[in-house]
Amino acid sequence: MLAVSPDPVKKLSETKSRLSLEFSLGSDSGLAGSRELGIVFGRAGGRPLPVPAIFVIGKGGIILFSYVHPDYSVRLGTGVLLAAAEAAGASTEGSTD
Repeated sequence: MLAVSPDPVKKLSETKSRLSLEFSLGSDSGLAGSRELGIVFGRAGGRPLPVPAIFVIGKGGIILFSYVHPDYSVRLGTGVLLAAAEAAGASTEGSTD
């Protein structure tokens, strides 16, 4: 699992510690990746930010599942994410990619 934050690299360690994250955390402080995915929104009087999003990526970089909601407070249920991850794993079993 990999999470990507709009925070600069120098703040990632602090964020990982504060949130007790046990997975990799990368930086997209320039929002290049977020713009490529089409998940950046502008805020009146503030800097642009990415909409929280989840992508399950299979072998070969193919997006097998995605969840993006324009209201940052609406999050995907854990059960749905686990089911998507399990389905993605099952769909790539036996693949030679």
